[in-house]
This record gives sequence, structure tokens and C-alpha cells, in this order.
Amino acid sequence: AYQDMYVFQYASNFALKKLEENQDNAFDLNNPADKKLYDRLRGEAYFLRGLSRFYLCMLWGEQVIDRSNVPVSSDYMKAPAQPGEVYQNMIDDFKTAAGLLPERSEVFANSNDVGRATKGSALGFLAKVYMGRPLLDGTANAGSAEWALAKEALKTIIDSG
Repeated sequence: AYQDMYVFQYASNFALKKLEENQDNAFDLNNPADKKLYDRLRGEAYFLRGLSRFYLCMLWGEQVIDRSNVPVSSDYMKAPAQPGEVYQNMIDDFKTAAGLLPERSEVFANSNDVGRATKGSALGFLAKVYMGRPLLDGTANAGSAEWALAKEALKTIIDSG
């Protein structure tokens, strides 16, 4: 599972890099349909990278290697992340994903898309990260879960209908 989470992280970083490059103008970002697909794909990659970070920290603690890029030869012996770094990166990934992903009703309108990440899934994991701060963030103390922020993320899900 440890190795698989890094494969997950690598694939997410690779997808984000390739989407950013938009090679041969694969996506016409002036076309609303292309822009919508482009944003959804980026949102899914951010969500999956956040998910890999979440499970790495939950299962092995925050002293894990964390990458926000596709590694090059000089990155292969990278030191573990600094305390609190992976936690903040998870928050950033899930917030970014929530801003890019469509809502469940839109995704599930097409039966081929059932099971894809949605805005609600990103917000749900964001809330889990906030609630799990004492386990996920080495700079946090027992009882330092961010309950108000978790409540805000969960309320957004509930209010979305």
C-alpha cells in the first residue's frame, strides 16, 4: 500500500504536469466544453494527490516523502517532509479540487461517470483532514482538530442539496 500511494501521487503529478502543458492545444480553453473537461480532470488529479497524502499520513505518519511535482533524478532521494508540510498540502489539494470539480448531480447524470470524484467528495475529505489534524499534522497537539473549519466544509456539502 505504501508503494501504491506513491504511484498514486506520481500519476496525479504527471497528469497535472501534462494538463498544464496542454500539448498541441489538446484543450481549447476558450471553448466552454473543453474548459469544463480540463477543469474536471485537474480537479480529479488534485483530489487523488490529496487522497494519497491523506492515506500516507494516516497510515505511516507525516514523516513521509511528499512530492508536488513529477520527480527528476535529483528528487529520488528526497528527505521526508517537514512537520506540518504534508498536512497543509492536503488542505491545498482538497480546496483546489473542490473549486474545480463539478457537483455530484452533474457528474452522475452520465452513468459512465458514476464513481468519479466530485466537489462533495473533495469537501468531505477536507473535513476529515481538519478533524484528523492531531494525527496528520506533527505540529498539532492532542485536541487541536479544526472543528469549525470541518463544520464549514460539511455545511457546504449539506447546503448543496
